[in-house]
Amino acid sequence: MTVARKPSKTARRLTDARVRAIIDNMVDALVTIDEHGVIDSFNAAAERIFGYSADAAIGRNVAVLAEERARSQHGGYIRNDLKTGKGKVLGVGPREVKGRRKDGSTVPLELAVSEMFLGGKRTFIGAMRDITDRKHAEHALRDSKAQLAGILDTAMEAIIAVDDSQRIRWFSHGAARTFGYSS
Repeated sequence: MTVARKPSKTARRLTDARVRAIIDNMVDALVTIDEHGVIDSFNAAAERIFGYSADAAIGRNVAVLAEERARSQHGGYIRNDLKTGKGKVLGVGPREVKGRRKDGSTVPLELAVSEMFLGGKRTFIGAMRDITDRKHAEHALRDSKAQLAGILDTAMEAIIAVDDSQRIRWFSHGAARTFGYSS
């Protein structure tokens, strides 16, 4: 028969310190809130993204981090998930949202929300990633595609793009004139 031993206070402090160090050194923001939307924890990445110190954020309603348009609906998302059991937020996976920084500017985020129970208390965990660079790259790619399409559309030559299956994916105006088809 084995007897379970309680970890020593020193071991518990080391474990707590290790967990805190992991959370504070994460690249992604981690924010926990209670059932009423009050921020319980705010890691270092959240401080960098939102511009609030943890001390300034903890105790405030999480809606302070939401874009103006979403603030009024913010608390209803999780309540609706809990009430209906149909997840639009909880455990759904990352979705794109806009956050609001302390200075009032917005930041595009990827957000995933999960729920946990600790000591009988329900807590929600928001994991957020700043996707500003990705959004800039997507915008630049759209602009480049539009610019290339404009150049190809005005070319006098017949230009046809085909895929690996030899299906026509793009047909320039020059090709339409040359072959007598519409693009």
